[in-house]
Amino acid sequence: MTASPLRIGTRGSPLALSQAGALAGRLRALAPGRPVEIVPMKTAGDRLAQVSLGDFGGKGLFVKELEEALLDGRVDAAVHSLKDMPAELPVGLCLAAFPARDDPRDVLVSRAGGGIADLPPAATVGTSSLRRRVLLLSLRPDLTIKAIRGNVDTRLAKLGAGGWDAIVVAAAGLARLGLTPAGARPLEPDEFVPAVGQGILAVESRASDRELLVLLARVDDPATRRQAEAERAFLRQLGASCHTPVAAHARLLDGELALDGLVASLPRQRRAAGAEARRRVARARGGEDPQRDRGGPAMTVRANVGARPLAGRRIVITRAREQAGQFRRLLEEAGGEVLEVPTIRIEPPESWGPLDHAISRLDEFQWLIFTSVNGVESFRQRLATNGKDLGAVGRYRVAAIGPATADALKELGVSPEVVPDEYRAEGLLENLRAHIRPGDRVLLPRAAETRDLLVKELGRLGADVAEVPAYRTVAVREGAPLLRRALESGTVDVVTFTSSSTVRHFVAMFAPGEAATLLGKAAVACIGPITAQTAAELGLHTDIMPDEFTIPALARAIIGYYSKKSEKE
Repeated sequence: MTASPLRIGTRGSPLALSQAGALAGRLRALAPGRPVEIVPMKTAGDRLAQVSLGDFGGKGLFVKELEEALLDGRVDAAVHSLKDMPAELPVGLCLAAFPARDDPRDVLVSRAGGGIADLPPAATVGTSSLRRRVLLLSLRPDLTIKAIRGNVDTRLAKLGAGGWDAIVVAAAGLARLGLTPAGARPLEPDEFVPAVGQGILAVESRASDRELLVLLARVDDPATRRQAEAERAFLRQLGASCHTPVAAHARLLDGELALDGLVASLPRQRRAAGAEARRRVARARGGEDPQRDRGGPAMTVRANVGARPLAGRRIVITRAREQAGQFRRLLEEAGGEVLEVPTIRIEPPESWGPLDHAISRLDEFQWLIFTSVNGVESFRQRLATNGKDLGAVGRYRVAAIGPATADALKELGVSPEVVPDEYRAEGLLENLRAHIRPGDRVLLPRAAETRDLLVKELGRLGADVAEVPAYRTVAVREGAPLLRRALESGTVDVVTFTSSSTVRHFVAMFAPGEAATLLGKAAVACIGPITAQTAAELGLHTDIMPDEFTIPALARAIIGYYSKKSEKE
């Protein structure tokens, strides 16, 4: 039986087709039994070739149609120039692979040859990039910057026809097209900071397509992924729009990650370095820079990422991707580089029947007890499905295992009566002893597979407990090749576990006994003692554990661990 073709979506420009063709060639070699097809598409960015992208939605216009085709199944993967991608991805999609980075530099192509300093007075330079405009004017305030759009070939042809003295293009684009125009001069990143992701190809796919993710992981380059994720974290933390010139260039220097960044506002520009630059990096990441807020001059910020507690540290998050957002932000705000390799995925239970039946008899219960945000969300969804009023939940006595679960309930207008100081089953039980009366009926919507301690101990207190599955955790294995390469390369500093299931499925990714060996010198961070106990049972040590068993506390514990380590060093 012939395997179904792997369909790769791409823009229809010569450069985009060349990039997609290179990926297709590698995939054909890796999976010779599966046909690979290239599916060209025209994006809104291509159709609006003569207008300012900033006026019509920015560079995301080059990827929107491709992402829609991924989501509705018309293609299986999409190839993008990473610099064309917005900071955030649509739900359900992921960046599955970053092949090895090409030259990240910009290139000045002039009619007379030479560099920026060699251009004639008041020369006209073609670019539609705000970043390039700011950098050009910072070096030569006398230049006239004139917008130019179109494919690389089109822009070179326009230069040859007159109207511009020079244009600026990406070195990677020239190389991928096999072009070596006369008068080309590379611009070094130290002075002309590249765009975020320049020279990097991103392969996007559906997060649920596990078989394809395993294949795409084989074309992923760990060093390039580190650079890509660091630069995109810089962009994401700034929250910059297409109207703000932003650039970032990450490099690996003796295994340490360093990043040069640019934040600019028109029309003027100035440069900063050293300690002042490091302060500006911190402000820029938080969107707090007073110069930029007042419309003041641009800043180029250059600092080793080591200026912050987790700078240069690579941290693996193993929790479900849809729940990793807050954890990732906290770590990145401290300078960490995050590698998301989920070992679990949250899915509905095998059947909604038990929970729906319990909801239909909700008046029979005195207590509703929630042990996770997932349980709250599933309960909310099934209430709505069954036509129940969310406000009715307020009539019951409600307990939550911790503050995150309590906050999820409060968003529904429900204030839990019991929230323990110790955020685990033991703490919840201790608090409930003073409240539960013999004969109380308790509804406990939670994960399909979890510890039975709560049910047993509530029963000993005389409660009648209806435990119903509200969701289940499913093993995710597609990240195993990527995780193995990262661990074997020695570039991982911390692997984090936020539940026993994340530990179990992490260990199951590898051969028996192999997980501990692969971890090597990497620290293990567990959210609490139950997770740490599971890790110990599976042969893993725990180096970091917070006093409070929450995501913010775990992030603080990791920061504290490396802050103390830096002081000793």
